[in-house]
Amino acid sequence: NNAMKVVALLCFLSASVLVHGQISLDSIIRKLDDISSFKSRVSYSITQPLTDGVVDYTLDMAYRKTPSDTLGGASYYIEIIDGHPAVKGDFYCYCGGDYFNFANQRLREYHASENVAPFISRQSDDYIIPGVHLSGLFVGELPGEMKKELCRFRDNPNVRISVTTDSAYGEASSITVFVEEQRRDLPLREITYKFDAKSLLPTYKEVVNSPGHMASQTVTTRYEETQTGLDFPDDYFSEKRLLREKPEIMASFRKGSFRAEQLKGRPAPDFSLPTLSEGVQRFTLTPSQEMKL
Repeated sequence: NNAMKVVALLCFLSASVLVHGQISLDSIIRKLDDISSFKSRVSYSITQPLTDGVVDYTLDMAYRKTPSDTLGGASYYIEIIDGHPAVKGDFYCYCGGDYFNFANQRLREYHASENVAPFISRQSDDYIIPGVHLSGLFVGELPGEMKKELCRFRDNPNVRISVTTDSAYGEASSITVFVEEQRRDLPLREITYKFDAKSLLPTYKEVVNSPGHMASQTVTTRYEETQTGLDFPDDYFSEKRLLREKPEIMASFRKGSFRAEQLKGRPAPDFSLPTLSEGVQRFTLTPSQEMKL
């Protein structure tokens, strides 16, 4: 009888922890969904597999919830303000069906008014492949995309989630959400989210892809100087602002205005081509060589 009571008590406590975790997770999801505007300085690091080398970026990230936008639900502007010289100044901007991506000395732009297909998410096996405006390297760190991600995890039977409260000096300092995602009974990735205990705003995120594998990769995001409730200017996320603040890029790299003679003095792109010389198989140029056009 005593053994049965102990088992019953343990089951009750386990159920209580699960319910408590679910309530906390839902509270975090609601908070992320309630964020109407957001701006943060973000440190983003990628640990390379096998070599343990680290690639660091510092980002300025701005976000505004836009419920009327059926393609994304929000506008955003992300710029790399510090990192490798080859990527410093790269930016990603989306608003109302217009997407601009400047990376690797190339400007890509998409307009839903001309062709909506690239913006449409599609299903592939067990995964949803997001539209072009939601598939960038840093877009998943935005509040709205984090909320969608947590909702998918919550509703996925192949995902285990635990929610704990971290304390400092007897007071709750942060909420930790730990996610274990599996595929065909094998660990796919582990994600640790940390949220401020009072505001429930994100402060930290760590993604470990293929945990325990030799090719395991870790991606870490730290949010600093976060502000919410901002009143962004009407054109903050628009083409108009890019034309005003990035005139050289918009003039030199836009489709229709791209000219080779406009690229003089710019860093040469990374490329590798076969040569005609005996004994020399290929000519390779990397951004680290810092050669100019």
